[in-house]
Amino acid sequence: MDHTRSNDDRLSIGLKPPTAAAVEALVRSGYRSLVNLRCEEEESQPLAPRAEGEIARKLGLRDVDFPVSGASFDAARVTAFRREIRTLPEPVYLHCARGKRVSAFAMMHIAAETGQPGEDVLRRAEEMGFEWDVPEMTKFVCAYLDSPRA
Repeated sequence: MDHTRSNDDRLSIGLKPPTAAAVEALVRSGYRSLVNLRCEEEESQPLAPRAEGEIARKLGLRDVDFPVSGASFDAARVTAFRREIRTLPEPVYLHCARGKRVSAFAMMHIAAETGQPGEDVLRRAEEMGFEWDVPEMTKFVCAYLDSPRA
């Protein structure tokens, strides 16, 4: 898929929401789960989250709608995301609208699973081409990963 970054063979991070054709391509590529972090009310979506989920389920993908907005960007939401990701058949394709939310959540999940500190994750995210241009996001990622709860 275009505009995708992969950290390993289990998780791929989409930098834009898929079209119906792109969801079909995910199935052909062997993906077994699709996770969407967009909110229903977001603008400029090729498919609304509900429509995307319907297409995914019809094609046999496990679909998870996990809306994240600025207001729900907190440690409890990340922990819930991590619990959800652990239950999904792999490989998993994750996306939001522009890749910022999903890359942060995915990188926090991977780092917490492997015990990586926040600064290492920020470096790795930059190497992968993720643009976290919001200082609050980078502070949150480090704080989450460097806390005992991670």
